[in-house]
Formats: sequence, C-alpha cells, structure tokens
Amino acid sequence: MALACASPPNEAPPSGADPAPRASGTTAQRAGAVASEAAASAPTPSAPASRRAEPDCPADMAKIPDASFVVAADSPRARDQASTRVEAYCLDRTEVTTESYVACVTSGRCPEPLRGGSCTYERAGTAKQPINCVGFRAAQAYCESRGTRLPTEAEWESAAGRGVRAYPWGDDPPGKGVCWDGAENALGYGKRHDSCAVGTFADDVTPEGVMDLGGNVTEWTVPEGSPEQRDIDQRAVRRGGTWGTKSGPYLLRTTSRRVGDYRPYESGIFTGFRCAMDLPGRTP
Repeated sequence: MALACASPPNEAPPSGADPAPRASGTTAQRAGAVASEAAASAPTPSAPASRRAEPDCPADMAKIPDASFVVAADSPRARDQASTRVEAYCLDRTEVTTESYVACVTSGRCPEPLRGGSCTYERAGTAKQPINCVGFRAAQAYCESRGTRLPTEAEWESAAGRGVRAYPWGDDPPGKGVCWDGAENALGYGKRHDSCAVGTFADDVTPEGVMDLGGNVTEWTVPEGSPEQRDIDQRAVRRGGTWGTKSGPYLLRTTSRRVGDYRPYESGIFTGFRCAMDLPGRTP
C-alpha cells in the first residue's frame, strides 16, 4: 500500500549556487493560459454511485425508511401473523387541514364533507385544524387530486413506530405535549372540546418529523384487498388517537386501530387523514 509522503521543508539553496531561472513574462502568461484552458475543458468527475443523492420526498412530506414488523402486534388479529415488509415511502408531515380541503372542494376535485356541529368544514377559525367529518372516499379523492394516495395500514404503522416505539414519539406515555383529552393533557381531563391546529404539539413528532400521529384526529388507511368494496367506511381501518381520547393512553399507541362502527356525525368528528406517495424514482 502506498504511503503518503510529507512535503520536505523549504531548503535554502547552497552558497554560490545560481538562482533558478525565471520564465519570461510572455512564457509565463502562455503557460497560465494553457493551464486555464485545460482546466476548463476537463470533464467534471461524477460522484461515485454509492455517494449519489438518494431519492427524496417533497418538503411537506417525510421519508419513511424500509421496515419489517408485525402490524398491530399487541392485538388479537396479530396472533401467528407473519412480519410485514414495508418499502420506503413518503408521508405528509401533518394531517390535511381544513383550508387545504376547502381549496380542493372549490376546484371541483373533492366532494363537500359534512358540516355543522364539531365538523370543521365552513366553521370559522378552523382553517389550520385537520379536516374532519370526511369519509374514506372523500379522503381518497383529495389525495388523488394531489397525485398522491392514502397510506396502507402497514405504511401508517411503519411511520408511527414500526414495532420499535410504543408511541409515535417514543416510549413515554402522552402528556401535555399531545392533542388528546386524557388526565395529563394540557387543558385537564375531559376539558378539550375540539381538535388542534396541525403540527403545534412538540411532543407528538416522530424521528422522521411526522406530526400528530398519536393525537388530534384518527386517520383513514387503505384496507387489505380492494378499496372498492361496499361499506368502505366500515371496512377501512382508522389509525391513531384523537383529541377526544380520554379513556386511556393505550388508544394513542402505535398499534391502536379502529375498524367498523363509523358514524359520520359521531366518529366522524374525530376522523381525518393524511396522504402518502411512493418514493420518487423507486423501481418496483
């Protein structure tokens, strides 16, 4: 293996030695011009394949890495279930806001959701809160209008914890830094009566920068099999806790899931969504 040699120290010429010849101005200028031309024409070396930038996600989405885990591992349905492989993908950093959904309705690409009561559509002061009272089809239409899609249940859980975290933020139970209604929430037990502006609770953030997977609103995911089934709102799984969760922190765990029993004006006020997309440039 070749060893790098240190440059020798500057050494004074021996006494009486002739000084080194100096190039004439014309020669020096010509040499400099040739060197500059050669440098300009030399091809720029490309970065090695191993150091080239990997495909990345849009700024408002986070890159969720590859993972293998048992989905909803602490639920009865997980018994004897094999590990699921989830490829890297992109997920919205926040839940879809009311103002974003209103813009989609205005453009004619999304259906109007329910209004009234605790529904955020056309309710003053809810622009930055997650849109709620939307069924699976409406959520799907919104994501498709952006060129994205709803995440699968496995993708959602991969972002939330992928079998290594009890909660999206870690293993500590929720407290004041999460939008929920339990005993440790910032407003006091049972005193939260509405959802929160997205991305405003510092504790409810994953290492990848995805916010509000634990609280705020539970989120639609694509069910196993065909999403074109009848009664899709009763078949699709909703993941995550909500601003109204007060019965126990376990409902905010990464493995918590809700399926069936969806009632638009009851369950609907606690239900929203966020969008996902395949990693740009990923080959199947």
